[in-house]
Amino acid sequence: MGLEAAGASFAVYHNGKLVVDLWGGLANRDSGEPWTEDTMSVLFSTTKSLSATVLATVMDEEGISYDRKVADFWPEFAQNGKENITIQNVVLHQAGLPYTKQMVSRENFSDRRWMSSYFERATPVWKPGQQQGYHALTFG
Repeated sequence: MGLEAAGASFAVYHNGKLVVDLWGGLANRDSGEPWTEDTMSVLFSTTKSLSATVLATVMDEEGISYDRKVADFWPEFAQNGKENITIQNVVLHQAGLPYTKQMVSRENFSDRRWMSSYFERATPVWKPGQQQGYHALTFG
């Protein structure tokens, strides 16, 4: 397919300053395209730990309970059976939104507004809080 990378990059920032910036290998094995400092890569679930850490920090600093409804912060989300989904349901992969029910283009998948609108209209595939299933791409 030509999408398999044989390269990587690694960067470290300290006090807001870039102190390590490494990259090498191939961005695309088939074409021989080299990995550069600007090569984008897919992180998939590795971002969940970062998201969870930021969420926990903000919730602690602001005194927000995991029992709060998502709709308290995102009113447009409260439709089609999602009115009572809590932050805890999302973090525990119990919101019933493990995937999109239609194919989503790469362009739309990386468009925050488009995805937000999609999930505002979405209907859970199970009653939120009643089941658990890994939300690989949606974290909710």
